[in-house]
Amino acid sequence: MANKCFVRCCSKRHPDILLPNNESLMLGRGPQTKIKEKRCSREQVQLWANYSKFIVQLKQIGPNPAVVNGKEFVKGDIGELEHEETVELLPGEFKYKIIFDPKPPKDKSSPLRDPIKRKMTTEVKTPLKVSKTQSSLFDVDYDITALEGSHGFRWEKVQNGDIYVMTSESCAGKSKIAAFDMDGTIITTQSGRVFAKDVNDWRILYPEVPGKLKSLHLDGYKIVIITNQRGIAIGRVKLDDFKVKVQRIAQKLNVPLQLFCCSGDGGMFRKPRIGVWNLLKARMNDNISINQESSFYCGDAAGRLASWMSGKKKDFSCSDRLFALNLEVAFHTPEEFFLGQKPTKKYNLPEFDPKSVDPKAPLLEPKSTELTSETQEVILLVGVQGSGKSFLAETIYEPAGYVVASNDRSGGRDKTLKILAQALDAGQSVVVDNTHGERDTRQKFVEVAQKRGVPVRCFLMKASAQQARHNNLFRELIGSDHAMIKEPLFHAFKARYQEPDLNEGFSAIAKVNFVPKFRNPEEERLYRMYLQEK
Repeated sequence: MANKCFVRCCSKRHPDILLPNNESLMLGRGPQTKIKEKRCSREQVQLWANYSKFIVQLKQIGPNPAVVNGKEFVKGDIGELEHEETVELLPGEFKYKIIFDPKPPKDKSSPLRDPIKRKMTTEVKTPLKVSKTQSSLFDVDYDITALEGSHGFRWEKVQNGDIYVMTSESCAGKSKIAAFDMDGTIITTQSGRVFAKDVNDWRILYPEVPGKLKSLHLDGYKIVIITNQRGIAIGRVKLDDFKVKVQRIAQKLNVPLQLFCCSGDGGMFRKPRIGVWNLLKARMNDNISINQESSFYCGDAAGRLASWMSGKKKDFSCSDRLFALNLEVAFHTPEEFFLGQKPTKKYNLPEFDPKSVDPKAPLLEPKSTELTSETQEVILLVGVQGSGKSFLAETIYEPAGYVVASNDRSGGRDKTLKILAQALDAGQSVVVDNTHGERDTRQKFVEVAQKRGVPVRCFLMKASAQQARHNNLFRELIGSDHAMIKEPLFHAFKARYQEPDLNEGFSAIAKVNFVPKFRNPEEERLYRMYLQEK
């Protein structure tokens, strides 16, 4: 019989957690586990330890699946764990191991388990279909509140004000959607300023606009306006003033329409992210399915270069074109749609194309590079914030027995250097997880290793700053517990960066491809969309 049973965090984020004999323990997000990931429920799995049988029974409680010995469990599934068997509270994350003290005798094997429990375990260890409850990126439980309407317009607040929706009295759901940006597409300022000076500073962009919209309505299209309005979030524009303005615009256009105002400063709703379209499909189109092939989007943020037309400035962003690409619908600029101009080829898409990321690419270049070493070494990671350094350190090197030395963990460079020295003196290998953009910074760590005769390999992350920004936004959207990286940090890294060189004392320099690991198909779908506005 065991004297104790523990749940051990494989990444050593916190001390072992005691599992009392024949008592229930909930494991999930909270101070005890230091897990902040919102997808992990506070009561993710329920555990019972049986000291006499050296078995822990597990029941899946949370809505998102856990992984038990490599098999997915959905809510309600029950199984058993033996000594040193593992559970991941989320697929690929927060891995824990069951530890009995003392260890079970060698003849204590799974055939001696209770027959009923063994049958249950066999059942849940077959491949299981992912339950719909795990889907939260695109299948959203919308919080919609009706607001006071006026002049025949209905107003609704969605997700506590991230979105405001205005629907005119005779607007109805349709399978064909004609969607438009507002500023610079339907209207422009009367004053000629970039931003309107007041609620009255607007005019219809082209005389052709009202007639074109009416023709679309007669052809069976639903007219939808989708506009990013960050000014509301930061207090530059009052919501009541905005409501008055767009109602006047709708009256001037004199066509049934629906308007989506993305008032938040980020999140899934701000274009080019497709949260607004998902809201339209799920709750704002009278349960009528949208025909993507017959629908289109028109906007002026098209990534056009300076002088794309004589006297025209370059577009401020590419968010409208990228929004259409994410939706896989046809795209038009206002000049093309309302004035009949030919599409210009003078535009740029972002340098980073998320669809180009190859999940089957080799992790290291050259391919012959050994990932770990049987002899003591230091691996110095170099790369911009968000390029995958911590993921590499925590998922590959820490489980392999390397000590992770990181300023984020230690609180400062001097403490990290001390951790490096102590680990090397103890005969351990170390992976140093910081940006290390400057030669002088790298040299401090190389010198510590050289004094002890330990070789240092430099692993240079290939992810560009643009991809790192994409990764940063992606982590925010999926609710990761990573701290958001502020834009000045990207600029600072670029300004200081010096390419690593073997003359700095490295035994080798290898490049690390960003090879993403997704927990489910939804995350991969989101990652492969354009998330940045330019």
